[in-house]
Amino acid sequence: MELPPVSRSRTMASPAVNMYSQFLSLRAQSTLADFAPAASPKVPVLVLYCIQEIEHRGLHEVGLYRVSGQERVVKALKEKLLRGKSVPPLHAVEDIHAVAGALKDFLRNLPEPLLTFRLHAAFTQAAGESAPSGGAAARRRGGARRGDVIHGFLSSTEIQDEGNSAAALLQAVGELPAPNRDTLACLLLHLQRVSECVDTKMDVHNLARVFGPTLVGHAVPDPDPMTILHDTSRQPRVVERLLSIPANYWEQFASPENIGLEDAQHSGNRRGPEGQVTDGVQRVR
Repeated sequence: MELPPVSRSRTMASPAVNMYSQFLSLRAQSTLADFAPAASPKVPVLVLYCIQEIEHRGLHEVGLYRVSGQERVVKALKEKLLRGKSVPPLHAVEDIHAVAGALKDFLRNLPEPLLTFRLHAAFTQAAGESAPSGGAAARRRGGARRGDVIHGFLSSTEIQDEGNSAAALLQAVGELPAPNRDTLACLLLHLQRVSECVDTKMDVHNLARVFGPTLVGHAVPDPDPMTILHDTSRQPRVVERLLSIPANYWEQFASPENIGLEDAQHSGNRRGPEGQVTDGVQRVR
């Protein structure tokens, strides 16, 4: 997957740097929007660049996202991504699991889950009204087609509750703040591609188990032990249902065309989404 050019010029790199340097000091108050560009699609630079590098050389790694990178390397890389004066050369990070770990750690340490506290109940209820449909099961078996339309994962024989569940899930997605929705779409498109790479041995079910607690989280910042226990089985189910939605639905929020995807770290100068020539670092406005 190619990602948008990110300008390395002094004048344009500074806003992104300032944005990310707020992460640790303003963790209690900040939201995902504090790390996202003002223009759509509102996906943080860190997320885009980690995904690009992982797709460039990590799609044959067994246990991608399940295998942990070295904690020291992950921590140092995330600090560079958040506080550095330029985007670190991710291709120089030998362990791709460390890049994957930095992405997971960024999402996990946001003050609010990607699906938000407010919509937690909406997502878990929508995903819990019925078991994953035939499309989700087919995707786990490698039989689902990414080109299917949104209703393609519902068979004509499935009960009405399944249709209500799917509609409720899409309604919840539509109510997310734009940065959360766009970032979720970008991430799910990436995870769908990961699930289709048999070498990783990370199908939809395995990816849902890894990302459930991170993306779905809980309805409150400090849940009690019983809430944590109750949510444990529901979190992967939500992610699995989201991953069962075909790619063409998510592409309306984060398609290669509307992100203006270019290979920034593995090529030279590129022309940005408004025609400006850049030299590798996203122009954050």
